[in-house]
Parts: sequence; C-alpha cells; structure tokens
Amino acid sequence: MVLLHKEIPFDYTEINLADKPDWFLDISPYGKVPALAVDGTTLYESAIINDYLDEAYPERRLLYEDPLKRAEQRILIDYISNRFIPVFYKLLLNQDEEAQEGYKKDLLYHFDYFASLLEDRIWLSGDELSMTDISLLPWFERLIVLERYRDFGLPASYENLHRWWNACQELPEFHGTRTDVGPLIESYERYADGTASGSTAKEMGT
Repeated sequence: MVLLHKEIPFDYTEINLADKPDWFLDISPYGKVPALAVDGTTLYESAIINDYLDEAYPERRLLYEDPLKRAEQRILIDYISNRFIPVFYKLLLNQDEEAQEGYKKDLLYHFDYFASLLEDRIWLSGDELSMTDISLLPWFERLIVLERYRDFGLPASYENLHRWWNACQELPEFHGTRTDVGPLIESYERYADGTASGSTAKEMGT
C-alpha cells in the first residue's frame, strides 16, 4: 500500500510460505514476508520497510515531518505490531475455548483504544491517511478470518471504527492490494486448526 500510495514502480513476487524457495530464504533471514530488495540490499519487517520508503520517497509523506508527531505515530504503529497483532494470532491459534474468550476480550480492549482515537476524525493520526492507518488496515481486512474460525468480528457498536474501516475500503491503495475473501480465509485455516508450523505460528502461539 505504501508503494502504491507513493506511486513507486516495483516488481511483486508472491511467496508460498509453506514451501519457501531457497533464494527467498537467502535474502529474508526470518523467512517472513514482506521483504523488499533495493539495489542489492534486502529490507524486512513491515514497519522498517515502510519507514525506509517514506524517507527515501518523500512525496506524499505518511509520517509527519514534525519529530514529536512522528514519534506519536511510531508509538501507535508499535502498539499495533506488538500488542494488537499478537492477540489476533493468539485467538486464531489457541484451541482452548476458555482461552479464546480471554483473547476476544483483549481485542475488544484494543478496539476501545482505536475507537477513542477516532472520536472527532476519520483517520487515526490526523486529518489525512497516514502510516498508522496503513499499519492497522490489513488486520481489519483479516477480521473476516476470525469471523469464520472464531465467531468474532467488529461489533456494530464501534461506530467510529466502522466509519474508519469504510473509508479505508474506498482507498485505491487498498483496492490495489486486497486479497479475495476465499483465498484469505483458506490461507489461515492451518492456524485455526492448530496445524500451522511456520515461524509466525511458533512465535505467536507461545
């Protein structure tokens, strides 16, 4: 989405995470996607890639120029990466129904926080789309996975979040990267039934 937002030319290659090619493991030490190869250097981890792109291609900035406001954005991005996303995976991976209910409550807590940021605006960090929105958006696209496998979705009472999500779905950056529902749900089936064995499942399932 950052590449599309900034209109940066790029070549796109999909990786089968169940059968990663050797050349990919050579350039992505963690064996995770995304990875970005630039002039012989490979970058990995989404937030780091996005930071690089925003600095290397300053047109249509997604992080604020002001250092304090930019730091606030990065705090929220860290919150999404290290607090929200792990709970998403823990709910999906855990096979114990009682534990699942606990993770559902945790997600509602995070929804409360995100909704509080949207009380008087559409976007998470200001009047325009920014990196914080792009960091959270893919995980709202994936909520359909939790609906399918864990009977959990975004409650209707979160009007602010629904307004934000509706605005996100109108973005050309979203339309250029969205995954069809069927393949998206299918790609997480092994997480939901407890048979996933990749690095993300091992890390998030602990």
